[in-house]
Amino acid sequence: MSEQTNDTLPQASMADVALACALAGIVLSDVSALGVPSVLAGLARTCCVPLVFMASGWRLHPKAKPTGAFARAEAKRYLVPYGVFAFVYVFIAAIRSLAGAALATAFGAPGSVAVTAVPATVGQALLAAVCGMGATVEGGLLPMPAIGVLWLCWGLFWARLLCASARQTTFPLVVVLWLFVAAWMMRSDRLLVPFSLQAGMMGSFFVYAGQELRRKRILTRSSVPAVLWATFAFVWLYCGWWFSNVQMATADFGDGMVNFVGAMAGSLCLLGVSQGLVRQVPAVARVLSRLGEGFVLGLGAHALAANLIPYPLLLERLAVLGGGVWVVVLAIHLVVVALLWFAFGQISHHLKG
Repeated sequence: MSEQTNDTLPQASMADVALACALAGIVLSDVSALGVPSVLAGLARTCCVPLVFMASGWRLHPKAKPTGAFARAEAKRYLVPYGVFAFVYVFIAAIRSLAGAALATAFGAPGSVAVTAVPATVGQALLAAVCGMGATVEGGLLPMPAIGVLWLCWGLFWARLLCASARQTTFPLVVVLWLFVAAWMMRSDRLLVPFSLQAGMMGSFFVYAGQELRRKRILTRSSVPAVLWATFAFVWLYCGWWFSNVQMATADFGDGMVNFVGAMAGSLCLLGVSQGLVRQVPAVARVLSRLGEGFVLGLGAHALAANLIPYPLLLERLAVLGGGVWVVVLAIHLVVVALLWFAFGQISHHLKG
């Protein structure tokens, strides 16, 4: 079983559908500064990243062992694409630096209305690529610029490796809970280390949860009563409306247990929706499953599009549309993401061939 360390369990399409839903949530969350309704952005922000880890855990075999072969396979799955996307990220920063003031107005200053980190210099972009952090760390022992959503590649790598390691112990649930709490406490002490290790420590709990959901068949048609699904949906809506401060990129759940409960409820709801689509609307599920299979490529395409598109210029030129301008800008973003996704997919296909 050469692939036992990875996604060997059959019928993983539900997890791929969930990954597609999570990617849509990540995009909505990241473009919220463009004027996305706060309810939509809040619902997405509450659970889209935890859902990524849970869906990844659904596909990770519980008997996977943290061997060298496992680590190499996971690095090939997540860190090699990260390296490619990070190189392009730095290249974009270099082009902007050469263009200088000519692009300053179109792209805006770092931290303005851009949907993700916009490097001010090539040096900052290079440091961001090396550190692999999802949010700028200004205080603490080691200030680090952010590379944006690409941090998830590092986070997934660590989370799956740590979860597989925890499975080798007598009480894996205790281990992943300890990792979650330790990451949270370190964040509160402003101690953040590079390569999104703490985010991966937190993510290991959600990977474990995804494994258990599948292993114990908790999401089968008759396992969860309708009233419980309704409760999950209500909790997700409530937390998304009032408490959507989930920042796993910096191992921060903001309002504490409220955000944690909201993340779990939202993730369970979307996993349930994914299960329903697979059973009831297979044609739609197949399309979403294909998108979920290419999650890492889609993530990279979104991250690069967020640094390529001149959002301030678009918002200025399309201001005549009023409150609906975000829909048009989001559509433009999705078109650019689709083109980049297709291009990287073709390159990946040719390299594998």
